[in-house]
Amino acid sequence: MSDKNFRPMTVLEKSIVLKLISVVDGNENLIKQVESAHVKRIDDYGSLEFDVFDAVPYANVSGPMVTGQQEDIDTTAISGPYINFILLLKAGLISELDIYKDDGEKVVAIYDPEKFFLSRGLPPNG
Repeated sequence: MSDKNFRPMTVLEKSIVLKLISVVDGNENLIKQVESAHVKRIDDYGSLEFDVFDAVPYANVSGPMVTGQQEDIDTTAISGPYINFILLLKAGLISELDIYKDDGEKVVAIYDPEKFFLSRGLPPNG
């Protein structure tokens, strides 16, 4: 690790990422990456930059892998705004968890991976 600001993941952070990768076929290497990862917070929503070391890539893909959405206190079914959780890969390694609210406002709800609506991004072969 080159940056002293990286730290082990919290229980909530780990549960968010594990929930996101639960919909990925053949996710064993991703689970191993999560188990060994150190992270640093990069914004007020709790987005994370990852440092995965001694990790085997999932596949040779880069970009958004999985998206999760959760309702906030002010979310309406038709127009949102939703809290978004996007897991990004770079060359098959987890590089970032991007968290934001559609309208850019402060999140009121507590993040709860059990309330996520999940959708896949990249195909495993890129």
